[in-house]
Amino acid sequence: MPFITYPYQDEGILWLMKQIEKGEDGLWKKSRDMGITFNTLQAIAYRCQFRENESYVVMSGKEAMVEKSDSPNTLFWKLDFILEKQPVWLRGRWKRVKLHYSFPETGSTIDGESTTEDVGRSGRPTMIFFDEFAMIQNSQSVFAATTSATYCRIFVSTPRGTATGFYAAEHVKGINKRYSGWWLHPEKKKGLYKSENGQLVIEDKAHKFPDDYPFILDGKLRSPAYDKAEARSLSKAEMAQEWDMNDGGAGYQFFDTAVLENQKTQFGLPPITVGELTKDKDFRPDEFKHNERGLLKLWCNLIEGKRPPKSEYVIGVDVAAGTGASNSCISIANTLTAEKIGEYVNSRITATELAELAFALGLWFSNEHNQEAHIIWESNGHGRTFGSRLLDLNYGNIYYRKYDDSETIDARMSKYPGWHSTKDSKNILLGEYNRALKMEEYVNRSIPAIEECGEYIAQADGSIVHTGSVNSIDPTGAKDAHGDRVIADALTWWIMREQRTFATKREREENKIPASCFYNRRKEYEEAENEEKAWVRSGI
Repeated sequence: MPFITYPYQDEGILWLMKQIEKGEDGLWKKSRDMGITFNTLQAIAYRCQFRENESYVVMSGKEAMVEKSDSPNTLFWKLDFILEKQPVWLRGRWKRVKLHYSFPETGSTIDGESTTEDVGRSGRPTMIFFDEFAMIQNSQSVFAATTSATYCRIFVSTPRGTATGFYAAEHVKGINKRYSGWWLHPEKKKGLYKSENGQLVIEDKAHKFPDDYPFILDGKLRSPAYDKAEARSLSKAEMAQEWDMNDGGAGYQFFDTAVLENQKTQFGLPPITVGELTKDKDFRPDEFKHNERGLLKLWCNLIEGKRPPKSEYVIGVDVAAGTGASNSCISIANTLTAEKIGEYVNSRITATELAELAFALGLWFSNEHNQEAHIIWESNGHGRTFGSRLLDLNYGNIYYRKYDDSETIDARMSKYPGWHSTKDSKNILLGEYNRALKMEEYVNRSIPAIEECGEYIAQADGSIVHTGSVNSIDPTGAKDAHGDRVIADALTWWIMREQRTFATKREREENKIPASCFYNRRKEYEEAENEEKAWVRSGI
């Protein structure tokens, strides 16, 4: 009986053939039980039977997953099945020993290996196939060892979260990607439906649902097969992993996926203004130059295109070395509206230059009394250089850390400038920021910044880390993420949080709210906004 492939499998096999012919890396991300591993092995067997002098290496995390006697889950069992079930006149001759196939008529070979750090160093195969690459623990070393071993590596896997080599490989620009979700499978997509704004949308018009079918209107793409699998699953993470191809939902993601999606869809916007802020010889703001390729992105309208409106601002800074290995980030937030309104990201700016830019931005984003923005930065590492330069410039409105290591609001102010990162203080910082996003107390307009939140994970030791520090397959240097935007954003909320709580504490102590506190400033802003809307409605 012939093996009849589905259309998405036909397209995938042709894509795979092109990757081999071109000698280029490829990544094939899939839902569970899509037949992709089998299709890849079919392509390898075909080429060994009908192409001369090609060599292939098939790999999994353990040798037992490559070949184990009478186990249909292993790669070599599948190869045996593919070859032995062909007609004699078609399959030709081959020789088979443990972890090795040779085809005398073509001179081609297939070898099986487990993924050790020395994998692929002994030869230069036509292609290396990594099955379920997200399961491999030493993925960084394996990725590095095979970069020079072959021109064509094929990474196939179902997601296992953002702290995996497969997730990192997916974000390498030089790797061609292909995706095969369950909704492409003819059997699983029968009765495909979804919901938009709480309203049912039937995608598969030909499917007949029972009158009492319990549709689930949560915005996700669904089908009866999906609903049945979800009802039998242990957790949302299982469905995210096995069906949805959702890296964030598949791992121990720290920031709630639904919260991030809400922030992105409800508040995320392209920047209103993009450009560069020039400085004079004293590093004071000189001129804003509009430039679509500029690094300063703003979600506010500039007055006459020259300067931001007067308001209360806070600036958060995450400082990197400036060597291209990670981004330095400046986040600017309006404390009256509790929203992020500016972002600067650069992997090639030194800590000293970053301090000079922050100095200019702080003066540019001033309040109605011309007081500069409140600046807070992570003081660890290169943050020391940043802080020293900012102090040399006599910048007046900066954050001083607390004597209490927990960074609680009630702790006394110290003489040490900047926010100091420890495991505990970082957990508190990100925990407060996570809560603010969930409660919509903080509005983040930057879509890349929101997406970076999804790359933070909670580890078994209780620490919260960015996936870039867990697996470091990142040959692009800074790419777009090492969590730098997130730290800068969270620091802006840290200041707003303190101001808000300080006002509440003052209210308890004096039974009144001072006119200059965060609460009254925001209330005054909202009243003015409502009054303006009332004027518009009345036609005045």
